[in-house]
Amino acid sequence: LESYDKYLREELKKFNEEKQKTAYEYGLWSTIIENCERNGYPEDLLNKYYEGYYNDYKSYYSSMASLYQMDYAQYLLLYVGTTDVELQKYCKSLAEAELEYTMIAVEIAKVEGITLSDKEIESQKAVIVESYSYDSVEALEKQYEGFGDNYFRESFLFDKINEFLAGKNEMIIGDSSKKEDSTEKA
Repeated sequence: LESYDKYLREELKKFNEEKQKTAYEYGLWSTIIENCERNGYPEDLLNKYYEGYYNDYKSYYSSMASLYQMDYAQYLLLYVGTTDVELQKYCKSLAEAELEYTMIAVEIAKVEGITLSDKEIESQKAVIVESYSYDSVEALEKQYEGFGDNYFRESFLFDKINEFLAGKNEMIIGDSSKKEDSTEKA
């Protein structure tokens, strides 16, 4: 029982540290985005990202609708609580947000000289294939083909930039298991 308790505490600590790290990265990127000037998005990339999101959602919801012997519009309204027009707006907002992150990440990479080799890209793809049980790298690439030729390079570059930014900005990890009474004096 004692060893299980120790294991559980360690797992919870890891989980909480990862949660703190994610919140920290989100806050860091929010600050970066707030302080960057943008002059719009490249329409061709925005459309590719949008189409990728929209086609994935529509395919998924159409499949679910057919399981319930409904048409797509009925399923969206009844089970998702939206319409196709609203789904399109949502997909456009997802595309804009992803493109915004990507454009800023690419600029940071240029300024800081951060690069990504073809070998690193292939290695990252292999990790995704194994982690998410794709049949092959080709199957993974096919699923994301609507997002453009540089999708994986930019996504993995974004991860590398996150590591770079984390290294440049010190995150303090709190340990809530060691509470101190703020009224006590040393």
